[in-house]
Amino acid sequence: MLSLTIEIIESDDLTVAFENHASARIVFSNIVMKPAIWDQFLAPWFGAYSRVKHVVCMEIMGRPFPQTSFEFNLERNVWRNFGWLCNNYFRDNIVMDTDVNPPVRILPWF
Repeated sequence: MLSLTIEIIESDDLTVAFENHASARIVFSNIVMKPAIWDQFLAPWFGAYSRVKHVVCMEIMGRPFPQTSFEFNLERNVWRNFGWLCNNYFRDNIVMDTDVNPPVRILPWF
């Protein structure tokens, strides 16, 4: 895990209006986390959430899942098409969800 802290410092050209909100910490991690919008916006196109499914779908799509409903709605049809593409991959390939015991096959959802 890597973190980066940034802070706005007052200068002749910039006044800091809210000093208690002048810094932010950004954390970078390779841990895959379920998007907050999965159940409401992504599940209709990608089925029930699985971390393994999440990783495989990102590899297939070549991009991460949207994190907000705004991001999702900007490309709603793209996500629908990605859902079908990923579904077909799981239909044609045996991929095991190793996060459950015993491991089970991730089945297509359409």
